[in-house]
Order: sequence, then C-alpha cells, then structure tokens
Amino acid sequence: MILNRGRFQAQGEKLEKSVPWSKSLPFYDIDGHACMDDLVTMLNKKQNAIRAKAFDDARSYIDRCSSNGGVRSSDVKKSKSFRVKSTMHERVDIEVNSGTAFEPQLTLNEDSE
Repeated sequence: MILNRGRFQAQGEKLEKSVPWSKSLPFYDIDGHACMDDLVTMLNKKQNAIRAKAFDDARSYIDRCSSNGGVRSSDVKKSKSFRVKSTMHERVDIEVNSGTAFEPQLTLNEDSE
C-alpha cells in the first residue's frame, strides 16, 4: 500500500522532465534532496544554468518544510512552483499528490544512551 507519492519536475518551453516518487514509508527531507539531485542530472548544463536559482529555492523549500515537520497533502494535492524570472515557461515544480513528504529524518544522539 503506497501512502506517500509525488514528483519533482523541470519544465519549460522545450523541456519536461520529472522524477516521480512513491513510498509506503516516510518520505524524508533527505529523500527529497536525492530526487532533486536526480532531476538535475537529467538536464543538460544550459537547462540547469537557467534553473539554478529555482533549484536552490526548491531545496530551501524542502528544508523549510522539514523544519516544520513536513508537508501533508491531506486530501488535497500540494504543489509549489519555482519560476525562473524573465522567462514565461521555465520552472521547477514540487508536487505532493498524497500522504506526507519532507519529514525530518531523526538521528540518534550517541550521548543520550
């Protein structure tokens, strides 16, 4: 049973690449960053250069969501677009279609044992 799913997209006038994800386990912030890295590798240097700030903004969004406990779609799809200024179509999108995403990954403190 898959509870958590969504996708990361890079779009533009001549571009549409995406990295979908689906997990029954929590989708952590580190998972979001890994998917974003996968998306970056799918684009060429020029496509990445155009979207550099949009990618940075999307990564910051993942971090902000994580610091607030993650994103919950409830029954409504959550999406966020990071548009490239001075263009009409170039952008990076994050979608959470169901479940939760970007939960903070807890680490055990060895001193607390």
